[in-house]
Amino acid sequence: MNQNAFTLGAEVPAAGGTFKVAANYGFGKVKSADGVVVDDTKLSNDKFNRFTVGAAYEYPLSKRTFVYGWGAYATAGKMFKEKAVEENFKSWSLGLGLHHTF
Repeated sequence: MNQNAFTLGAEVPAAGGTFKVAANYGFGKVKSADGVVVDDTKLSNDKFNRFTVGAAYEYPLSKRTFVYGWGAYATAGKMFKEKAVEENFKSWSLGLGLHHTF
């Protein structure tokens, strides 16, 4: 597989914590002499692309502990449309956590 990916991100102080955003775009081609095979099915399209965007917020509770929340959206096309799902591939994810350093 050959792949290229580009990411752009930023973070800014906000309300005592840090707000972060990032976007990622990737594209590539799966190399195969006989075409691409997924689940015993040969695909006609061996190129793929994907796009992801996300945001997060970290809030410090102390010098060693912070809470965070994040959300992300991803979509993909070309080869992923053909075999991965019936329609366009789209994904949402959300998270909430607590980080403590010992």
